[in-house]
Amino acid sequence: MGLLADAASSLPGATSGADVFEELRFAWEYLAAAMLFLSAQVPVRKHAVARAAGIVASFSLLCLLYFPYMTFVVENRLPAVIIACWYLFLVFAMTFSLLWCFRISIPDLLWVAATAYAAQHVVYVLVHEMLALWLWPWLADRLPVYAALSVACCVVIYLGIYRLFASSFHRTAGALLKDEPHGVVTSALVLAMLFASSFGFQHLFQTEGNRASAVWMDLLVCGMLLGLQYTSYRAIVSGRETKATEQMLEDAAAHWELSHALLNRLGTFMHDVWHVALGVRVAKVPGLDGYIDRVEEELDSYRSTFYSRNDVLNSVLAAAQVLCRDRDIALTCSVGDVDTGTMPGTDLYALVDGMTRASIAAAALMADPSRRAIDLGLCRRVDVLVISCDVACEAEQNPWSDAGALRTLRLLAKKHGGALQATSENGVATLRASVPTGAGARTAFAARSTAVTGSAPQAPK
Repeated sequence: MGLLADAASSLPGATSGADVFEELRFAWEYLAAAMLFLSAQVPVRKHAVARAAGIVASFSLLCLLYFPYMTFVVENRLPAVIIACWYLFLVFAMTFSLLWCFRISIPDLLWVAATAYAAQHVVYVLVHEMLALWLWPWLADRLPVYAALSVACCVVIYLGIYRLFASSFHRTAGALLKDEPHGVVTSALVLAMLFASSFGFQHLFQTEGNRASAVWMDLLVCGMLLGLQYTSYRAIVSGRETKATEQMLEDAAAHWELSHALLNRLGTFMHDVWHVALGVRVAKVPGLDGYIDRVEEELDSYRSTFYSRNDVLNSVLAAAQVLCRDRDIALTCSVGDVDTGTMPGTDLYALVDGMTRASIAAAALMADPSRRAIDLGLCRRVDVLVISCDVACEAEQNPWSDAGALRTLRLLAKKHGGALQATSENGVATLRASVPTGAGARTAFAARSTAVTGSAPQAPK
């Protein structure tokens, strides 16, 4: 900490190393919060670590200009609000410098900046105002203790906020707000209003009798903003997921209708072909035996696409078989005594189709084409419809990389009181959905979901 004391002696307006630490701490804490939250939400650019180090170093030097700036304001008797403008400039400058490290839109950047500033200001209020300037004034003379306390407070508060937002951060695919002018203005106003409120309560803190109220109001404003940010975040993510589920059901309805019509048309054609082949076989036309053998093989293959008496399952499984053949993926399917209960056909089609497509994408990741295989099973256990897809995968590999698709499937299963599990172990990746179908199954499902989905029931061959 001797360097801070030396810096204080060479800077006009700085009276101690604590003054220098206060200015540096502001930049360090804000950049740490912003970088932590951004790293969980958006992709980073090349050489992001080196660039981030350059940003921290640059603003550390820039923060030291506060002392001559403050001296100029005081000597010229300028309004105190001019001092606040320095920090406003510093916050926006640090915020936009992060575009050098992260790929993010301006509205999302400002949204994260407001969250980061609120987190940083909570640390400032607790450590600097409440402890160093009020309850423990001796902290200013013990910079190592002061710095360690600031770091510890940052770790606890930042990680707490990060854990609160982390699950939602990953669900935005790097984009939360629309990149439009009104989004930029709204996000900038939120950050500016938070900034103005925090500095307004700091002024109250200078009065001895108002310190407790100022600290309380500062924490209340920051907590209110974090609560609003979290609520709006979850609302946006929930709205997107609902829209994605609705879109999946609309696509499933269109695919089912088309697939059903094609299968009916193909069934009529194949029936006629079967009669023609049978007539040629009976007539023993010379030279056509090999051709008739090939036709009968195709007819057998066509019959194998019908696994049940359920038109929805037949349609979706026929589509899965076509997709697997096109990608040289071996597909085995077993359908037991399936009762879909009150589950609409469109929802069933969307769930099975989504699971098979995710499994096909996972199987395609196998480097060895001969090992690309999917084992699909559908059966009923008690009052639960169990749909399982087992896919061969590389050891120590988790092929379920499309988190958005899996999340939509989970929401679709949850819509009917069910659950979806995605696992990968010992070279086998499993995607399993369990959906209650009986009259009272939905209310009892949560109590026995572990027993139902813990092991994959084998459907009769």
